[in-house]
Amino acid sequence: MTFKKLDQHSDSLLEEVAPDDQCVKECAREQLEDRIEELEGALLRVQQWAEAYPVHIFIPMEEEGWEYAHDMLKETYLSLARVSADNMRFALRGVGEIARGALEEKT
Repeated sequence: MTFKKLDQHSDSLLEEVAPDDQCVKECAREQLEDRIEELEGALLRVQQWAEAYPVHIFIPMEEEGWEYAHDMLKETYLSLARVSADNMRFALRGVGEIARGALEEKT
């Protein structure tokens, strides 16, 4: 487990939940640890999305490249803003799905 705060505070939290029942405390601790692992997994997937297009493969464009792309897109009645917005929506939709999945109520 990588969250130090859980280790620092979990004993006092579990003491409040069930001061005299060691079994309940252990069960609660296991549930907390499982939940933290799920959330860390979601964060790892977000990190992977963020690193999907490394700059050593997809070299960032210089200012002239953006101007050229803008001019070329204008000829097709598209705008660079429209293409950029669509790309951002795609990326954020993926990150949003990861977050929603991680934050769903467990039944």
